Amino acid sequence: MDEVDRAIADRVRAARIDAGITLRQLADLIGVTLQQAHRYEAGINRISGGRLYMIARALGCSVASLFPGNEPEPPVEAQKHPHAAREIVNLMRPGMSNDRLEALLIVARALADTRPL
Repeated sequence: MDEVDRAIADRVRAARIDAGITLRQLADLIGVTLQQAHRYEAGINRISGGRLYMIARALGCSVASLFPGNEPEPPVEAQKHPHAAREIVNLMRPGMSNDRLEALLIVARALADTRPL
């Protein structure tokens, strides 16, 4: 593994911690085992482009922010409420049923809709 791959692995780990997401939650969000997510963060396995895209979406950051030399920039709305995203992610407990997760997503999407009720 080269220097850039190692730096990306380190940035993924830092972004996950900043987002308040456990390694298990990240693994579930990107559809891999806990062991595979650990291998990505430890720099044991190289992260493919497609997987890096999934990781960035799960962490709420851009793919570019995971590359060395690019500082992650939170969305403007996230800056107003820095703990909101972390709190929402923490509501998604490991083992949460698909029905409950889907209900949580429906509510979040409805609340995020900027159109007047």
